[in-house]
Amino acid sequence: MKGDLELALRAAREAGELLLGFYGLEPEGLGSKSSETDLVSDADREAERVIRELLSAERPDDGLVGEEGSRIEGEHSRRWVVDPLDGTTNYLYRYRAWCVSVALEDGDGALVGVLTAIVLLVRAIS
Repeated sequence: MKGDLELALRAAREAGELLLGFYGLEPEGLGSKSSETDLVSDADREAERVIRELLSAERPDDGLVGEEGSRIEGEHSRRWVVDPLDGTTNYLYRYRAWCVSVALEDGDGALVGVLTAIVLLVRAIS
């Protein structure tokens, strides 16, 4: 489990650092998902790509589901659940209330959960 927690922290940190590079810039690739107020941007998609590539390389047998559409079927019941930019609207309007969410679950429930609000230097772990 310790290795999974460290990997979740690393994935959230790497995505957060990428998001800081986009933060405050004019948003690109803006779109909406389930409603006009459910926004997605290139920053969301790039952060999910970074997380997906890292987790796929480190845990190739695990599944993954991402908020921005990533879907990988795993070899067993372990599955990563990712929201690469939780709080996109806040992020786009330059409010500091956003984070990266990375969790791991199996058939019995949650194994690891990490929320990293890198712009606030806050991290929550369960």
